[in-house]
Amino acid sequence: MDIDPEGQATVARREYSSKVRLHVLEGRKGDILQAIGTIPNGKVNGFAPLYAILCEVDEPSPDLSSIFADSAKGKYMRLGPIRAVLKPLAPSGGSQRPLERPLCVENTNPMEIANAVWQKEFHCEMDEPIKRLLAEIISSL
Repeated sequence: MDIDPEGQATVARREYSSKVRLHVLEGRKGDILQAIGTIPNGKVNGFAPLYAILCEVDEPSPDLSSIFADSAKGKYMRLGPIRAVLKPLAPSGGSQRPLERPLCVENTNPMEIANAVWQKEFHCEMDEPIKRLLAEIISSL
């Protein structure tokens, strides 16, 4: 956000390109644990890929996060959000290999990402005061 001498604020669009690879693992718990097992071992640094997990479950599992965190120890990866999904991901109802799909954030504006996440979570547009506050936070980084 830029403020001119008269006090008028304008939002400047800044391109962002992440050097961190982002992935999503989807499937049943056993399949995701097996996929994590194939990730190479290594010391985690700021460039380690980030993995979000969408795990299909038949019933709530409060220990799911700790199970995945334990399996990721020593792997060259960082865990992102872990979400349990109570509906089946595969139409066959059977277990399948987790689908890994990269999240495309290269050349994406952080405000666009935040707006997409907001719409997905709340099923509505982000209010202007929240947009302005978020833009101010992003520009201060």
